[in-house]
Amino acid sequence: MTTERRLDRKTLRRLVKDNGIVEKCGLSTGYVDQCIDKVLWMWRSYEDKHDEWQYRYDRLIEELASCGDDEREKLEKRLKRLEKSEPSTLSFRHKVSCRLDYRTGRIEKSENSSFLLWMHTGTIVKGNTMDVP
Repeated sequence: MTTERRLDRKTLRRLVKDNGIVEKCGLSTGYVDQCIDKVLWMWRSYEDKHDEWQYRYDRLIEELASCGDDEREKLEKRLKRLEKSEPSTLSFRHKVSCRLDYRTGRIEKSENSSFLLWMHTGTIVKGNTMDVP
């Protein structure tokens, strides 16, 4: 993997700093670090699942190449099922939120019981209770 594509804390923190994400969003550094940790965890989890899938796929291809005619149909069905179960690449379109942490903010219930307030570095964000993870 090239240095531009390598995903580790040092690289991600440099990218966040160089692009001024903290200033643009008004988020605390602690919350940004939590988001970086979440991205790293998701990426590593995907890589682990995909590596395991690739190993099983390669083994099945080898089995299929060396099998007899009587086993071929059964192995081809297994191969089709395995191809359908390949882990999909990560997508952040639906914004997987970070866990709320006592170090970066707190949740308070508002007077209207259907709303929660997320106190984050002095900024109050009003939202529906369904938006809170």
